[in-house]
Amino acid sequence: MKKIILIVGLIIIALAIGTYFYRQATKSRQRPSEVIMGNQTWSGEKLITGDVYIEGNLTVLPGTIVRFAVGDDQNSGEEIEPDGFNNSDPTRLLKYEKTHSGLYVTGKLTAVGTPDKQIIFTSAAKEPNYADWVSLGFGGDGSIIEHCIVEWSRNSITPGRNQPNTIIRNNVIRNTFWGAIGAGFSGAHIYNNEIWEAGHEGIDVQGGNPIIENNVIYDSHSGIVILKGSATVRNNTMINVGGGVHVDDRATPTLKNNSVELAPKDSTKEWRYGDFAYTMRKEK
Repeated sequence: MKKIILIVGLIIIALAIGTYFYRQATKSRQRPSEVIMGNQTWSGEKLITGDVYIEGNLTVLPGTIVRFAVGDDQNSGEEIEPDGFNNSDPTRLLKYEKTHSGLYVTGKLTAVGTPDKQIIFTSAAKEPNYADWVSLGFGGDGSIIEHCIVEWSRNSITPGRNQPNTIIRNNVIRNTFWGAIGAGFSGAHIYNNEIWEAGHEGIDVQGGNPIIENNVIYDSHSGIVILKGSATVRNNTMINVGGGVHVDDRATPTLKNNSVELAPKDSTKEWRYGDFAYTMRKEK
């Protein structure tokens, strides 16, 4: 009898230990939506179920896969103002923002993979679509994004203001409904990236002095858009794009050795979200 009790006791202990480690493994694979205080390190697999805000730095280790569920259990977000180009776009509206998630880091984002162990930010959907998730935003100067794949977002990589020491290089950024790299006013160094299938532009600049070099952009609405600032744009290749390098009157960039191959005028290529689509030449 004592032997039976002992065996049962050992089984219970084993089950308890197994349950503990299972829960820990599950926890390590999932990062629920929330505000997270302090510096974080991610590895393995993460599932984002709603907007995640990290009040600190985030380090993502090589080989990590971050998947975004198509939804937002935080029901948070802000509507984007119309700009004349996106007026009819439903993904700028509050309804979209409250039903799609993103990852936002107030400090530095260090996501450095390797050629053999790339870091992946992607949709969790079995059949992913454009704008399944919102964006990857970060505010800390000195951030590094390298050897990453970023795909199926609305606007993929969005550094904050004043980041002249931030580096975005050697990444694959694809299937983006808006701009693949929204450099904004960051002044970031952006080079050796491969960008394709962007419904707005491969890279956009709204100010500052970023260096944009040796990127390949293809099958996109526009190559590079510079609205303000003094960007240095050199040795970039744009293939099958609706427009090459657009420079607003308010911008004073330095342009050198950029190659542009425009899409055919009768191109029917489009980037669609529901009943709305951007095309090579116009929205419809």
